[in-house]
Amino acid sequence: MTRSISGTRHRAALLGGVALATALLVSGCGAGQIAETAAKAPSVPGVNVQSSDGSVLIRNLHVVYQGPEGYPAGGDAPLALSLYNQSDQPVMVRITPAAPSGSDNQATVVSGSSVVFSDLTTPAPPPASPSAPASPSAPASPSVPASTDTASPSAPASPSAPASPTTPPAPATRPAVIEIPALGSVVISGTGDELLQVEGLTTALTPGKSVSLTFEFSNGAPPLVTSAPTGVPLSPAPRATSVTGDEGH
Repeated sequence: MTRSISGTRHRAALLGGVALATALLVSGCGAGQIAETAAKAPSVPGVNVQSSDGSVLIRNLHVVYQGPEGYPAGGDAPLALSLYNQSDQPVMVRITPAAPSGSDNQATVVSGSSVVFSDLTTPAPPPASPSAPASPSAPASPSVPASTDTASPSAPASPSAPASPTTPPAPATRPAVIEIPALGSVVISGTGDELLQVEGLTTALTPGKSVSLTFEFSNGAPPLVTSAPTGVPLSPAPRATSVTGDEGH
């Protein structure tokens, strides 16, 4: 009888320990990350940074994808980004090119001569030409003697010169200064009639490279230097098909 009671108590203690271990395992799994969710990559191709005081957030900063050839040296590259003002006062943000840093990534980072807004609908005004100095008065020409009765043959009319093709006017540009309203945001998509772009790239900007930029803030936050990577295509490139069989089939 004693053996039966002790055996029952032993089995009950063992079952209680197993239940406790199972509860701990379940709670541990619930508190941690799910591996499949943690391995997912973000759906935006750009960089997410912010000012040192957290007042301005910069999200999805990248160069608009143009194809595998990218942008040539000396060309312009449009930017896309979103700016969020976390303060209760408007903030002005100025974007300028930054010299590539001395890091190991220097070979893949380029810069430009300026960062500007280009209005594709408004041509830039032509530069004002300096006024020409007044030319001195020409001396009086001697009187032409009266012509004789023999009439001189008339000169043939010269053919009119063909009209030269007109060059399309350049778009109007202005410095890249953006005002973010208090507790507001500004989204620049990189498409449309007005582009925020880097002008005069120092080297070719191809996929895998990035542009070095400096962000300055009017609220006293220190300047922020970051890189804008080249965006990725929204759809994969078509795969080359191999041709087999005889020619013509």
